[in-house]
Amino acid sequence: MSLALVFSMFAEGLISFFTPCILPVLPLYLGYLSSGSKTIDENGNIIYKRLKVFLTTCFFVLGISFAILLLGISVSVFNNIFVDYSLILSYIGSFLLIIFGLYTLGIISIPLLDRERRIGVTFDLKRLNYFTAYFFGFLFSFSWTPCVGPYLTSAVIMAGSQGSVISGIVYMLIYILGFVIPFLLLGIFLEEFLNFINKRRNVLKYVSIIGGVLILVMGIYMFISSSATILNTQNELKKYQESGYIVYENDKQKFDFELENRNGNTISLSDTEGEFVCITFFRTWCTYCKQEAQDLALLKEEYPDIKFYLITSPGNDSEKDKAGIIKYLDELNCDIEVLFDYDNSLVREYGVSGFPMTFIYNNNDMLYGYVPGYMPIENMKTVLNDLLGINYD
Repeated sequence: MSLALVFSMFAEGLISFFTPCILPVLPLYLGYLSSGSKTIDENGNIIYKRLKVFLTTCFFVLGISFAILLLGISVSVFNNIFVDYSLILSYIGSFLLIIFGLYTLGIISIPLLDRERRIGVTFDLKRLNYFTAYFFGFLFSFSWTPCVGPYLTSAVIMAGSQGSVISGIVYMLIYILGFVIPFLLLGIFLEEFLNFINKRRNVLKYVSIIGGVLILVMGIYMFISSSATILNTQNELKKYQESGYIVYENDKQKFDFELENRNGNTISLSDTEGEFVCITFFRTWCTYCKQEAQDLALLKEEYPDIKFYLITSPGNDSEKDKAGIIKYLDELNCDIEVLFDYDNSLVREYGVSGFPMTFIYNNNDMLYGYVPGYMPIENMKTVLNDLLGINYD
């Protein structure tokens, strides 16, 4: 977790409260939150029950927090689903932050944000309870004002650009914490806080400037980081290509082969693009390979969506010749397509150290896993069910 980002998110939450759009309407919120806690003493002084005001404020804050957190989670989930486009989203987010920063500083104008939207809901002050305080806080969080909008949007964009939903939620909670702490303090020091605000209205414009600069800096930082990622990727790719390395799009291309089958036709792994593939290296003299071949013949019938191949090397490692291998499989009633690695090169490329050995590819053309040695058929079914996403009770 970046401490700089933690500080920025907390600061944005804090500044969201101390904006000229929030402070002028604080007396209205205070009137709602303290409606059932105000009394007048014998001298005519207004006295508030601090504990009741604080508890009401806590539920008000929970309503705000819940709504803002929902917004942050939705963006984080969106980003997680479209993770392949994270770099593009980062670029878009950086431009939005820069625009909001310039808007907050008054350098540009955005008519849409200059229109203030409020939800027309009235409350019976005499009946204000913890539930209505929570509901009021929830509705308040949807008030879109020219000041809070850029800060909240900035926080949501930064949270949504994180690597996971959990990280996004944590950063949104940090923003929420900065935003609601003043409300909680307000619930405790109601009278003192009002006096403080009234005496320091002149410094509010500097708060807005600081917030605008903060958003602008975060946008520029995100843009530079995204650009650096692209440049680093291009440099790494160029370095590999200049060194003679080949960059593959998937594992089937990386571990591709072209082998002859029993009919003399050439079979390649890359031809199975988008398909599930199970490849087993075996030898006819291997006891466990015999059982494996029989099991695979049964699995082929049960899993028609998977292509099964047997690979062996005629004349190598005391293996039979091609005719002897075909006869061996026919006697086992094994109709798995057999491929011949005549020079044993594929055995070396795959790093086969014993027989049988099975390699499994998913339909995204990536290596799903491998099985060294013989695996009982029931265990193999479990592996294949996981591969296909099948759940059996």
